[in-house]
Amino acid sequence: MMRKVLKILKDPQVLILLAYLIVVAILRWQLNWGVLFWFVGGVFGWVMVVLDRVVWIYWTRPQTQLSVQVRYLVSSRKFKEAWQTLWQRKSEQTELTFRSVLFQAAWVVLAFFTITSTPSMFGKGLVMGLGGHLLYDEWKDYLVSPPQVASWLFWQIKRTISLEELKIYLVAMSAIFVFLTWILI
Repeated sequence: MMRKVLKILKDPQVLILLAYLIVVAILRWQLNWGVLFWFVGGVFGWVMVVLDRVVWIYWTRPQTQLSVQVRYLVSSRKFKEAWQTLWQRKSEQTELTFRSVLFQAAWVVLAFFTITSTPSMFGKGLVMGLGGHLLYDEWKDYLVSPPQVASWLFWQIKRTISLEELKIYLVAMSAIFVFLTWILI
């Protein structure tokens, strides 16, 4: 059990999430129950991005070969194999709802409203965890294959996005994320 926990903690995504949550908690100087809700909300927000892939498998694109295979593995109770298959072939999942520029525009409005209008640390953690995961995935994939990021990020917009426009978008979203964090603190 301890090995599994240590393996999870070595994952760069988990380290970035934990570092972000800890830094914000320290900068807020709020060491009470709100910190626990902040952490739980942040983890839930981070995981929500993964659930987008599950929705794609079961409802958005159930007819694809990947969807059929993962559903078969789940129905056979081969959860680990289903997870590995999903992760190895995640590039086949195009047109994900959370991974679109239109959703992220709505996220900015929702995050601003949540941070400025609600006292719920869980809600604040949730929106920032969700946005942080999306931003992490976008930059990670941008460093590997910028054209692929442009295609999955702008799939709802019917025009070709240049790599320069993509970079401007990513820098702008990063600045918005930092600004929202600054408001939060």
